[in-house]
Amino acid sequence: MAIKPVAFSIEADSCAGDGRGRSIGSPVHSSNSLIGHVMNSTVRTSVRRVTNRFVSGAAVLVVSAHASSTFGDTLDLVLEQREDSKDLAVEVAAGGTIARQPYGAAGSWEASVSAFGAAEFGITEFLGIRAGLDWYAIDRFSLGVQVDLAHAWVGGEDSTVTVGLAPIVRWHFLEGETWTVFGELGGGIAWNGSPIPPNGTRFVFTPQAALGATFSIAPQTRLRVAVGWFHMSNARTSSSNPGLDAVSLVAGLGFSF
Repeated sequence: MAIKPVAFSIEADSCAGDGRGRSIGSPVHSSNSLIGHVMNSTVRTSVRRVTNRFVSGAAVLVVSAHASSTFGDTLDLVLEQREDSKDLAVEVAAGGTIARQPYGAAGSWEASVSAFGAAEFGITEFLGIRAGLDWYAIDRFSLGVQVDLAHAWVGGEDSTVTVGLAPIVRWHFLEGETWTVFGELGGGIAWNGSPIPPNGTRFVFTPQAALGATFSIAPQTRLRVAVGWFHMSNARTSSSNPGLDAVSLVAGLGFSF
């Protein structure tokens, strides 16, 4: 019976704790401490990773929202400009009061294409086309050049081709809202396939003058008509210098720009 208390005492000593319910030197205590430390470290690392990812995601969302807002503002501006352009086009199509450069304004240009005819009746007749380009040096006063290509009938029997080039000055001395009246003077040269007038020369000079009018038929487009005097001779560059004096008629279109 005396052995049992000793055994109990040894067992109690071997299991004695540190006063806080833990066994000193116990392998279980060391293992639990290590596991707790590892778990705490893992949790802290996971929390940091989650926090970093959350912060990064929030930053991406903020940048994306700012970019979306900027893109949206830019898109709205482009759409507004397109709508403004459409409104302007509709206003023009509807006959809105859009300011345009006046016809014949200084610095403007006008290209023209016309049909023309000239005749010294019973002697020589011309029928052809004319192209011109004019520059308005001052308001309603232009300096230009015109090119003629025509077929000529000489003496009622023979026919030939004539090509002419002439500088022209033109002054629109009267004007209304949709019309003008002008006078023009020119003097150029021409080459004929056969002598014009008969017994004349192929190379001739062509002074001319006309009185005409223009009528607006579309924006920047005008109908142009004129009646005038057309002369052809060699200006005494040959011993034989017959002259031709004809009445001319011109009708065509002018395009301002």
